[in-house]
Amino acid sequence: MKNEIAVREMVELLKQEQGEGLQINEEEIVKEHTRKNANKSTLTIKIVSIVGGQFACGQFISFLYLFGLMKSGGALMGIGIALIVASLFASRILQKLVFDTIAIFALSTGFFLLALGMYESKFSENEICCWLVVASAAGLLISKNAMLIFISLMTFSQSILALILLNRFHELIHLFITVNVIVLAYWMLNEGAIITWGKRFCELYDPVRIGLIFSLVSAFAFTTVQSVHDTADRFAWIPSVAMIPILLYVVKCILDVINVTLPKEKAIAYVIASLILAATFFAPCISGALVIILLCFLVNYRTGFVIVVPALIYFVCHYYYDLNLTLLTKSILMLVPGVLFIFFYLLTNKKLQHNEEI
Repeated sequence: MKNEIAVREMVELLKQEQGEGLQINEEEIVKEHTRKNANKSTLTIKIVSIVGGQFACGQFISFLYLFGLMKSGGALMGIGIALIVASLFASRILQKLVFDTIAIFALSTGFFLLALGMYESKFSENEICCWLVVASAAGLLISKNAMLIFISLMTFSQSILALILLNRFHELIHLFITVNVIVLAYWMLNEGAIITWGKRFCELYDPVRIGLIFSLVSAFAFTTVQSVHDTADRFAWIPSVAMIPILLYVVKCILDVINVTLPKEKAIAYVIASLILAATFFAPCISGALVIILLCFLVNYRTGFVIVVPALIYFVCHYYYDLNLTLLTKSILMLVPGVLFIFFYLLTNKKLQHNEEI
């Protein structure tokens, strides 16, 4: 009830500011807001839904194994396609919170059984990945459920990564990261413009945002695998070239938000950012994680922030132990970025406290 009153008050405020020429379907806005509020889920509920869906997937596969269907490629593909189609079209009709776990189970199991059925039918690994790309792309286009869009996007990106790794085109993983970073930055920095493209983009925005973050983190993790790192290391500079202007632009936006206007303070912030980027130029997983963290900080996206911080700690530790340097040199290299981060924190924290006092 309070939310409905707040919505109506906001509509009235917009009418007063924009004048009589503004046409707003107030009842439809209230109805849509009420529907979304009723089906809104917290991060904990989403995690429980995903875990429950994966558990149900495991139980269903055990059931198929008991009945001897796991060796029939045709049967597995048929069941997989049926589950995918059912979950995608049901998501357009049933938009209830309780449906999430069932939908996650159906789509996850469908993708898995489709891949397993093709494997049993002697399809090549490349063919399996290509068909998963097609199936997950269909999921992105058709589904209206946020969790299904997220699963479809993750299946799409992981299938592309699998194609890169299976064919040992390890250099292309840096191109994958570059494209993903650019898309994520545009997606997060232009939220207002994107959601005005239509209702479909409003449905896509949140799950695509978290899906792109997970996709990037998983790609960064693959670059730390020794076999990939050794063969693709000479191209590690490619993502950094794309991430440097993005990170500097995000730093500029953050400085504007916290009202850093003095040229001296701006110069200090840019110098700190540049030194950090220079130190991690050949470690795109670190600079990429920093880009995601700053983007999440800028748009106040806590979920993404919580996801990437542990990943950043892991990437820094891996980078530290992977360096072919003496312990003293490693310690200096770790000390300098740490001091720079502290200076950047003190600068932003000082401005944030000043804004709160105002």
